[in-house]
Amino acid sequence: YGVDCDANGSVTSIQLGGNQLVGSFPTEIYLLPNLVHLKVYSNTLYFNFEGIENAKALKTLGLDNTGLDSLDGVGKARSLVELNAASNRLSGPIPEELSRLINLQTFDISHNSFGGFLPYWLQSLVSLTTFSASHNEFSGPVYDFASFEDLIYLDLSHNQLTGPVPSTLFGSAADDEKAVADFSSNKLSGTVPGDLSHLSRLSLQVEGNYI
Repeated sequence: YGVDCDANGSVTSIQLGGNQLVGSFPTEIYLLPNLVHLKVYSNTLYFNFEGIENAKALKTLGLDNTGLDSLDGVGKARSLVELNAASNRLSGPIPEELSRLINLQTFDISHNSFGGFLPYWLQSLVSLTTFSASHNEFSGPVYDFASFEDLIYLDLSHNQLTGPVPSTLFGSAADDEKAVADFSSNKLSGTVPGDLSHLSRLSLQVEGNYI
């Protein structure tokens, strides 16, 4: 139950979310050479990412609602395509080591206590399609994500972000790309830039600001 293997009997997927697991997560699992999906959300686990670089096939890591308080070491999981660390006890700045995850497409750190400015190195995550960082304590200006060619969903709601909505938001997106940006419940000011009108399918939420 919750463990899938390939035709050769090698473990490819471990999905044990919501199973009332408690204790330390066994790092030996990172030695499974063909492990692609690891989802243990909604359990109470202590995580140590030492050795995660051995899981060279790992693409999906679901750690939401596990009590996670550190992402130190995750940056070594270079093959990751999806990282969900939402609803945990993470705080401080987003660790810069995550800039190595250049294959990451979905990144969810919502409902934590991350703070400070959105880091400049986010532009290293060139494959991002979805970035969710709502319900944190980020401050400073909104990054425009203009260099992200594939980003179509951005949720930065319920933070402390200030300044205007950037006129170059989704600057690399096609005019007819369906894109979502949620900046609601921040401290943004000014007006919605007219330059964004070329994005004909943009859904932009800015309620709960000074706009």
